[in-house]
Amino acid sequence: MSINLADDDHILLVSLKNNHFKTWDLSDGTENYSDNWTHDLEGTRARSFHRPIAAACNVEERLLAVVYRGQDILLWDFEDDRLLDTYTKEAGAVGNSRRTVNGGVISVVFGAGPNVTLLAAAYLDGDLVVFDTTEGIIKNKTLANAQILASSPDGRTLATGDSAGMIQLYDFETLKWMYRIRSDNYAIKSLKFSTDSLRILDVRASQCQVWDPTILIRQE
Repeated sequence: MSINLADDDHILLVSLKNNHFKTWDLSDGTENYSDNWTHDLEGTRARSFHRPIAAACNVEERLLAVVYRGQDILLWDFEDDRLLDTYTKEAGAVGNSRRTVNGGVISVVFGAGPNVTLLAAAYLDGDLVVFDTTEGIIKNKTLANAQILASSPDGRTLATGDSAGMIQLYDFETLKWMYRIRSDNYAIKSLKFSTDSLRILDVRASQCQVWDPTILIRQE
């Protein structure tokens, strides 16, 4: 569900749909770490048999956000190997004692750079929420009808894709709307930024489109 590199691209970090988080040393191909993050879910053993639908890894903060269908967001500390918190769109962090079955999260992504502690989540009802994982609070919320999310490498821009194939750009921290890209093609499979944060790449069907909206060149 997520693939990341760490330590100058020497370590590969992967989260899998069998509820396992694994790391490999790319210099010799050895597996460094493997664990099932559901072992900390007291009273919810049944969930360990369900496959998660999405995950996002924050290498700098050593956090993994995991989403199950209809559930709230689980935030796992993979350095200390423990379930850190549960996040709801009504209250932010609520601890590990409370879990609901109406979360409706469909996509999550962490920020980067100055916004590395922020976590964006898209919900089935159209809500787009940004959480601050340091303070455990809801930073901002708006209506976006997003199905897929992407963060720019500089952490300043959040891109969303909806079911009509439209891409919208927001300021990651404030969720202030910035720009809209319309396309005749639907069903965005993947959405990414270029490494300089100035272009957006989307995959639809068997094609990849590259966009370079001038709004991404910030005035300062």
